[in-house]
Amino acid sequence: MKTDEKGYIPQIPNKFIRIYPIKNKTEQEKKEKALKEKQKQEYEKREIEEIKSILDEVDIEKKISNIKNDMIKSYLQKTKDIILNTPIEQLIEENKDNKVKKKNAYLNYNFELHIDSNKNVNIFEDKCRYEFSYYDYNRNKPFGDYKEKKLSTFELSLKDKCRNKYYLNNFNCCKIGNDIFIEDCGFSYKFIFETDIIGVKVKGDNLKYYSNENRISQFEEVHDWCSKNITKNGFYFIHYILIDGELVCRTLDLNKTQKKNLKQYLKIGLLYKLNNYINN
Repeated sequence: MKTDEKGYIPQIPNKFIRIYPIKNKTEQEKKEKALKEKQKQEYEKREIEEIKSILDEVDIEKKISNIKNDMIKSYLQKTKDIILNTPIEQLIEENKDNKVKKKNAYLNYNFELHIDSNKNVNIFEDKCRYEFSYYDYNRNKPFGDYKEKKLSTFELSLKDKCRNKYYLNNFNCCKIGNDIFIEDCGFSYKFIFETDIIGVKVKGDNLKYYSNENRISQFEEVHDWCSKNITKNGFYFIHYILIDGELVCRTLDLNKTQKKNLKQYLKIGLLYKLNNYINN
């Protein structure tokens, strides 16, 4: 293949491709590259030690655990409030139509932390999704409750200056000056609950229970609550919630129509038990 005197190869008339020779690195250049790599490794090692020291000083695992526990506590209460504020008619219709006794609500929470130069730990970005798919709660929000807190302009510009990210304490961390950013601190949680309305007939020390065909998982706890909180003779309607092992009970103050509907609802359970007795 012919080239011209300047190293061009003619391909198409009046068009040329220039050939550049491969340049071998000198020993000096190799030493300089090795030195830069060593300095980089030493810098990263020092930075990792600094980050670890600060994470230990602020007790980051405890901070993250507290955030998680606070969120779970908050949405546990939210789940109970949704159930307690649901109209009685919806509660019994849901239990008639949905034979699954145990129900679930879901919390997904992802957040990032900023440790400033004064060792203050703050959430600077988070995304929260809560899903509760019963009693028409999600009618206008098919993807559940969604909340998002975005970065402030200052924190975003500061975080963008981070040169290196390290995987430490199960999180991605980066450091810029005296500030540390921690990513991927999220978690998922499932609330398992059971709720229903039962009838209790009290006569002296005797308590007789009437329920729909659904059995109460922790009957002894419900019985204990009724024994302590219902002292007068009569017939009572009790709404109970069992959620994450915690029991919530309340007596219901109902109008005539609601009482009639609930008695019919409880009769279904009596007929169910009677049919089982006959068939067995």
